[in-house]
Amino acid sequence: MNKIKKTLKYVLIPIVLIVTFGYFIFVSNDYATFYHARRAKIDSVRELKTFLGERIVGDEEQDILVHREFLTYMRKLDRIAEKHDVTLLVLNSYFKPGNYVNDFHVPPARYSNHYAGFAFDADIVYKDERFRFPHLRKSRMRHLPDAVSGFLNEVREDPDIRWGGDFKTEEPVHYDVALSSKDPILWNEYKMAIESEMEIEHYNLSGSFARYFRVINQTIFGSVEDAKDDIL
Repeated sequence: MNKIKKTLKYVLIPIVLIVTFGYFIFVSNDYATFYHARRAKIDSVRELKTFLGERIVGDEEQDILVHREFLTYMRKLDRIAEKHDVTLLVLNSYFKPGNYVNDFHVPPARYSNHYAGFAFDADIVYKDERFRFPHLRKSRMRHLPDAVSGFLNEVREDPDIRWGGDFKTEEPVHYDVALSSKDPILWNEYKMAIESEMEIEHYNLSGSFARYFRVINQTIFGSVEDAKDDIL
């Protein structure tokens, strides 16, 4: 009996280790295939783009995601910021409804332009000093450096771009174009298109586990081609 147990021990342990190791290799390869396929699809999307500016940069190096039609306004803001020697640190750009989390900002409206990629929130940096939500209120404008107030005032004079400091519910870190109020149908089209493009299938590890053992089963008892078909 002890001999049988000893034999099983030396036979089963390597088998378990091999199967476990094989599973994680399969999962990593399966996920890599899935991820790169989805990443390639997202990178080729026409609607949502990553903005790269000289004076508008992501806070903590986050990506600035905006609708392709909003890029013109982003470039204009980037030029205005450069003119006044200020930098905008973007806190939020595009986000899906329900994904917004920021204790210092006003909660997004039901028809927020963030949802269509036509808005972003940003602090302003001037000479290593960072000006946040409380500093940028209109009531504090006279206390701001001329470069910062000059930037904000020039934005306010623009016929298309809105500064959130002028909103009824003040939001001085917010910049957008009034797409949702001017053209709600187009706003909804952009919103739905972006959500469709950005939707990534939930990767279920238990699903990978099942696929892995189906591949083993098909490899042993079926044809190799059947196993390949299940992977792909």
